Amino acid sequence: MAEYYRAIFTINREGRRRLQLLDDLGIFIRQWAVEKFGVPYQMDKEWGEWSGKKGNLRLYIRKLNDTGLSGFIWERQDAGDIDSIWRLSLRLATDGDDVEADIEVQGVESGEEPVRSEHQARPPSFLKTVVERFECSVGGRQLKMAATRVPVSEADAFIENELLRADRRMPLVVVSGRDANTYFKEANKLQEQLIGLARVFNYDHDTAWSIAKNLPRSLRCYDGAVRLYSPSCSKDDISQQHPFAA
Repeated sequence: MAEYYRAIFTINREGRRRLQLLDDLGIFIRQWAVEKFGVPYQMDKEWGEWSGKKGNLRLYIRKLNDTGLSGFIWERQDAGDIDSIWRLSLRLATDGDDVEADIEVQGVESGEEPVRSEHQARPPSFLKTVVERFECSVGGRQLKMAATRVPVSEADAFIENELLRADRRMPLVVVSGRDANTYFKEANKLQEQLIGLARVFNYDHDTAWSIAKNLPRSLRCYDGAVRLYSPSCSKDDISQQHPFAA
């Protein structure tokens, strides 16, 4: 993930029809552009391009009959390498009940050399703003900027509704600790880095052992461990083998 990050998710808002929601998102994008770039706030224009110290911004909003498309492309130089350029693109579209969002961060070549491998593509701060402002989800599960703590009283529900859920679309990461607060800050940081890519859960010693009672040894995650569970995980999985490996 050194030079590339991509998250695809659904945005919905109760009581809003899809085109109303797309209009709301379009206004939100324009407001962001005004604050970030100081560009003119012109609601009647479907597109615009601006350049400045923060890079180059291309903004577009189009209505296509009963559907629509909104988004922007923002290119800027890397702060530590003038020969490297980062491109952030956001695409919003609707042809159903909700709005589908596609956010992409990519290192692109600006000269003869590509973006250096030590440079990391991370979720943009704009994504955090979208997640906090709107209801965003993947596969019916809400996106969160913080890790989800699992108390011992919800151990069985965690196994059934999250870990072994047959239609789970996102990878699941577990961060376990001796007590509830041992690694919670680290779990939160990990969730911020993996927003849109995976869901992070955190639990303590008591929850770990309560979960372990109902899982084979190969799937357990004990105190002080971090573990990734792929989609379609089951009790029959071989823990050392990726489910999609040949």
